[in-house]
Amino acid sequence: MSFDVYILTHDYSIARALHALGEDTSHEPKMLRGVSIGDNCFIGARSILCPGVEFGNNCIVGAGAVVRGGGILRIS
Repeated sequence: MSFDVYILTHDYSIARALHALGEDTSHEPKMLRGVSIGDNCFIGARSILCPGVEFGNNCIVGAGAVVRGGGILRIS
């Protein structure tokens, strides 16, 4: 893992958007998901890994990349 890599496991952007619209955010809608990184992976400098990202083994993430969660990235 290189420098300045951000690994996010939460997202409160929905709550912030609702608050900006004047909606009730007393229940603070949020997303909490883990991040999984397999063996022998390279994560480039200043990349951002969003909640729910799952890397298989032998993956490369380029510098400055923003990787969204939801699927499993595998390289055989």
